[in-house]
Amino acid sequence: MSLWTLAPAPAALAEDMAPAAAPQRWIVDTDLALDDTIALLLMTRAADVQIGAVTLAASGATRCNPGVEQLSRLLVLAGGPVAGVPIGCGYDLGLDGYAVYPDEWRRPRIDYPGFDLPQAEHREAAGAPELILRALRESHEPVSILALGPLTNLAVAFTLEPMLKEKVKRIVVMGGALSVPGNVQVAGTTDHLTNRVAEWNFYLDPVAARLVFETGVPITLVPLDATNRLPLTAGFADRLAEQAASDPARYVAAMLKANRGLLVSGQFRFWDPLAALVALDPGLCTTEVRSILVNADPASDGTPPPTGLPLARVDGQPRRVLDPDRAGQTAIDPQGRTVDVCLSVPLDEVEARIIQGLNRGG
Repeated sequence: MSLWTLAPAPAALAEDMAPAAAPQRWIVDTDLALDDTIALLLMTRAADVQIGAVTLAASGATRCNPGVEQLSRLLVLAGGPVAGVPIGCGYDLGLDGYAVYPDEWRRPRIDYPGFDLPQAEHREAAGAPELILRALRESHEPVSILALGPLTNLAVAFTLEPMLKEKVKRIVVMGGALSVPGNVQVAGTTDHLTNRVAEWNFYLDPVAARLVFETGVPITLVPLDATNRLPLTAGFADRLAEQAASDPARYVAAMLKANRGLLVSGQFRFWDPLAALVALDPGLCTTEVRSILVNADPASDGTPPPTGLPLARVDGQPRRVLDPDRAGQTAIDPQGRTVDVCLSVPLDEVEARIIQGLNRGG
């Protein structure tokens, strides 16, 4: 049975859909951080979206265990056809290099006071690259991909079956930092890192990012240049709690309340939610065409690999130590890949669309 038969268009929200509208087919690849959760729920609530697969980028914020269970429960929360959407999980380390997500930032739970997240039946996750390829192979319509974490799963998929990239309509990628500093260095946690130019998703797997860029698939990049202007504040969390009229909206409100200290710190942004909004409405963002080159160069000083991590890549070749100062940098370069870059969206518009989107369908 086709994945797209298993995941029909969202009939529960059909009243929001124009009678003749054909749903947009999407694959969502996520590392399931807090902001990913908002983005994923926005996609599942959209009336004109059909999601054929959700894959976990385990080289990012959430490992396969407990990520698969968490993802299953979030899809049940979303309700309707998406509750049964196939799930895949990928590699827990980038294709090359030794960058890792801080353990203290990994999401330990998804249950929060004030909201009982529904349980889900135990599900065996497929391999993420294989599930992506199956979704592309079985679709008779173009498929778009929303990439919210490191691009490891996509890079492996396109390496395994390069011709299937022709089935991809576009990829919306949250990642990169063009004319602003990176966000890898965070006081009190990652002060020891010397990279000041990379954004986290690209830092964790710059080789994958470069490979995906080189496929030639149309890409819309949502970088820190846009999201730095969009703080997710305690004030927004309060407004969402007041206006929540659906279980997904109430869940996100409970999640933000439990993480209020992060919001008050001023360090949290609408990273992945903005990418989801741009996926749903490409005209939302002011964009410019830029030629981007992702740095995936090895270290030049013979730095030895760290202990406790695999010395070989998934292809069996020795894993390299990448440039600690520049790996994952997205530089504007005439030799790079031409992509559409989202640069500006009004904050009030983003906030309003998120509340509306989470509440859609009641």
